[in-house]
Amino acid sequence: MENKTFVPDNPGFKVYKINKGDGPENPDWLNWPSELGAPVDLNGNPLVLGDQTLWAVYNDADPSYHSNNAGNSDPFGIEIQQTTFAFARRGPLNNIIFLKFLIINKGENELKDTFISLWSDPDLGGANDDLVGCDIDLSLGYCYNATNNDELYGNTPPAVGYDFFKGPRGDNGEILPMTSFNKYINGTDPRTKYETYNYMRGLNANGSHVIDPEVNRITNYVCSGDPVTNKGWIDSDPADRRFMLSSGPFTFAPGDTQEVVGAIILAQGSDRLTSIRALRFYDTFAQEAFDRGFDLPTPPEGPKVNVTHLDKKIILSWGSEPEEYNEPGYKFEGYNVYQGESIAGPWKRIATFDKINNTTIIFDQEFDIESGVVINKPVQFGNDTGLKQFIEITRDEILGGRLINGKPYYFSITAYGYNPNGKPKTLENALITIVAIPQKLIPETDLSPVLTSEIKPVYSRIDQNLAPSTDSVKVVIVDPTRVTGHDYRLEFKELDSPIIDDNDTITTVWNLFDLTAEETVLKNQTNKAGDDHYSVVDGIQVKVMGGRKHGLNEVVYIDKPKSWPPGLEPVEWGDGFFNGCADFGSNFFGSSLNPYNNPDKFFPVEIRFSNIVTQMGYRYLRGDNPSYRYQDFVNVPFTVWDPISNRQLNCAFAEDKGSPTENKKWTPATSDDGGWEIIFIFSSTYQDTPDPVYVSNNILYNADKFDILYIIWLKRKRNGIAVDSGDIIKFNWNNPSDSNDIFTFSTPKAVFDDKELAKSKLKDIRAVPNPYFGHSSYEVTQFNRVVKFINLPEKCKIRIFNLAGVLIRTLEKDDPSTSIITWDLLTENHLSPASGIYIYHIEAEGIGETIGKMAIFIEKERLNVF
Repeated sequence: MENKTFVPDNPGFKVYKINKGDGPENPDWLNWPSELGAPVDLNGNPLVLGDQTLWAVYNDADPSYHSNNAGNSDPFGIEIQQTTFAFARRGPLNNIIFLKFLIINKGENELKDTFISLWSDPDLGGANDDLVGCDIDLSLGYCYNATNNDELYGNTPPAVGYDFFKGPRGDNGEILPMTSFNKYINGTDPRTKYETYNYMRGLNANGSHVIDPEVNRITNYVCSGDPVTNKGWIDSDPADRRFMLSSGPFTFAPGDTQEVVGAIILAQGSDRLTSIRALRFYDTFAQEAFDRGFDLPTPPEGPKVNVTHLDKKIILSWGSEPEEYNEPGYKFEGYNVYQGESIAGPWKRIATFDKINNTTIIFDQEFDIESGVVINKPVQFGNDTGLKQFIEITRDEILGGRLINGKPYYFSITAYGYNPNGKPKTLENALITIVAIPQKLIPETDLSPVLTSEIKPVYSRIDQNLAPSTDSVKVVIVDPTRVTGHDYRLEFKELDSPIIDDNDTITTVWNLFDLTAEETVLKNQTNKAGDDHYSVVDGIQVKVMGGRKHGLNEVVYIDKPKSWPPGLEPVEWGDGFFNGCADFGSNFFGSSLNPYNNPDKFFPVEIRFSNIVTQMGYRYLRGDNPSYRYQDFVNVPFTVWDPISNRQLNCAFAEDKGSPTENKKWTPATSDDGGWEIIFIFSSTYQDTPDPVYVSNNILYNADKFDILYIIWLKRKRNGIAVDSGDIIKFNWNNPSDSNDIFTFSTPKAVFDDKELAKSKLKDIRAVPNPYFGHSSYEVTQFNRVVKFINLPEKCKIRIFNLAGVLIRTLEKDDPSTSIITWDLLTENHLSPASGIYIYHIEAEGIGETIGKMAIFIEKERLNVF
C-alpha cells in the first residue's frame, strides 16, 4: 500500500513460499518481493526461517472488504507483512507454526488505545464439543475437547493453542504480554465494530466488565482456570467456540511500526486433558525457539531413498549424505526406519542402524502420552550394531505376516544426531512418507542372469615390483533390478592430509569408476571394516576390506574340523600377539627384517596343519654348544604359506636339549615352556633342500642374517593329539592398498524386454479382489473404489465388457515400473457399474492377449456425510 492506493488484482501480491535449500529453481525464491518488505539474509537472498517460510503483505485499504458488521469501520491505512514459518523435525517443534507480523500505520491518523488480537475459530475435530481456556503466565490461549469422544479424533482429541511471544510495544517502551482473553459462541459473534473492540479490550460485548464467577472479581481473562487440576474458572457448556487473545493498549502514530510474534501449537495426549499438558510442554520449546531468535540447531537432512518393488518384498536404499552432518554440539548418530499404519501414520519404528560407539539407548526429557507428565524416557533406541544404508522388508510389522502384493505400505527413513549436553539431546528430521507396493515385476523381466551370478573382482598392480595389497573386495548384489551390466574399476588415492574419524586416522580413500558409463559412481569412500556400512550404487554394494595401516593386525587360530577343542595354547613370553606368544622375529632373537623399517617386506602368513601335506623345516637346538646351533632338516606337520601370492615359505623350529620332547619333531610339551618348541617363519620361498644360509648360521647369535618374519611359541594343553588336520594359524598382516593397487569387475544385467517370457506369463494376469464384495482392502475411503489388475506387461490395453458384450471401460497401461493398474469401478461415463459378471480382455502388442472374468457386487449407497 502506498498513498492509500491498493491493487488487489496484481499477481505479485500473493503468498510466497520458500523452503530451506531452495534457489532460483523456485519461482517464489527467484521473484522474492524484498522491495515490498519480504525478509532477506545478509547476502540479500530470501530469508528462510525454520525449514519452510511463507510471506505475504496485505492491508485494510479497500473499503469493500469492510462489509462484515463486526469490522465495518473505515480503513485505517494499516499494512501487515506476515511471515509464517515452521521447523520440520521429529518432536514438539514439528507441531508448531510460528507467526511474525510487521504492522505499519501507513494512514494519516494517530490511533489511540490500539489493541492487537490473535483470533481463532478452532473447530477442533467436531466443532460443537469445544471448550477454551487461557494460561496468563504463558500468554497462551487454547481450545480443547469437552469429552474423550470426538467425531474426528475419537478418544484422543488434541489441544490447539495460540501464544504471544512478543506483543506490541506499549507507550512506555515495554513489550506487552497477553492483556486479555475472550471467547464467544457461533451465533453470538460481535454485531458491530464496537462489540469487536470491547472483546479485544477484555470486556463483554456490551462494554461491561467480565466477572470471574469463581472469585466474583473483575477480570480481563475468561476461563483462566486449569482444566487439568479442575481449579479456577473452567469453561463449560461446550459449543462451537471462537476465541481471541489480545494485547494493548498502545498509541499507533502514522509511520510507526509494531512487531508481534506468536505461534499456533498442536499437541495430542492420550485424552483431552493430557493433551493440555502436552500443549504446555510443547509451548516451552516454542518459547525457547523465540528466545534464541529462531536460530536453532538443525537435524540431519533426511536420506534420499530409492524404492524397489519386488514379489512380496520391498528394498529401500539410501545414500550416506546425512552422515556428513556436524551441527555445533551435535554429530550424526544413526538412522531410523518406520512403518506407518496409513500414509499419515501413526508410525512404528521397525529398525535402527547406529554407529558403533557405545552410544545406544538415549534418554531425554519427553512428554509421556500415557501418563500425561514429562519424564526422562528413551527417545532413541540404538544398539551399536553398525550403520547400514539399505533394508530388505518382507514382513508387515504393523499387522504381522508376509507383505501382500498390490497392497500399499507406508515407510519413512530418518537420520538423527546426538549431543549429550544438548536440549534436546537428539535431533531427528521429520518423517517423509514413502509409499511402496510389493508386486511381481513386469513379465518381460528375467532376473536370473543377476541372481545366478557371482561377481569376482580381479586384483592387479601397476608396478609389479611393489608388495601386493592384503585388502580384499567383495561385491554384494542388493537390488537386482538396478544392476547395470557395466564394468567397474576400483582405485585408491592417498590424501594430502589425513582424515580423523572417531579416533581413526584415514590416509587413503577409494573410488569406484564405471568404465562403461565413464563416470565415478562412488567417491572418497573410507570404510574397510567389512560390515554393512557401504553405499549401495547401481544395485550393488562394494565392500573393501582390510586394515588402514601397515602392520600385524592379529594372530588367530582357526579350529577347522572342531572335532574337539584346540590342543594348543600360548606360552606367554612378551607383549606380542596371540596372548603374548607370537611376534615379529625382530622382537625375539632379531632378524634382517624389521616391520617398522621394511613394512613392504611383510605379508600375511598361514600355518596350515595337516597329517598328509607337510614340508621340511630347519631344526635348531637350545642348550647345545653353542646354543641354538643348526641340527638338521626334518619334516614338520604343517606347511607355511603366503596366501596373497600363494607362495610356500621356509620355516624352522627349536627344541630344548635333553627335554622329553627333543625328538627331531615339532611336538610341543605340556610344560609351561612347551619344551621350547618355537616356530620361526622365514620370508624366503620354500625349497625342499637345505639353504646354506640357514645351515651355516646360528639362529640366536646370527639372527640378523635370517629373514625371520614371525615367531610363535606354543605348548600342548594335554597329552595326546595337539592339533587337528585342517587347523590353521593366521598371521594377519595389513598391507593397505594404495594408488598402485586396482580391482576390476564386471556385473551381470537382468533382461527387461523378453516378450516370449511375457507371453508365457499371460495366464498369471488377475483382477483382484475377485469377486469384489462391496469394498476391497486397497480402499482408504468409502468413496474411492479400487480393483487392481496385476502381473501386467509394460504396455497393454484392458477392455471391460458386461455379459451383453457392451464395452463399459477401457484402461491403457504404459509404465515399466509397475505390473499393476487400478480400475476405479467407474464406466466411461463416470457411473458406477451394476452388480454382476464382467469380462475383461487384455491385449499386449508383440506379446499376445488373454481373457478373464470377474464378479462385482456394488454396495448400496448410504450417505453419512451431508
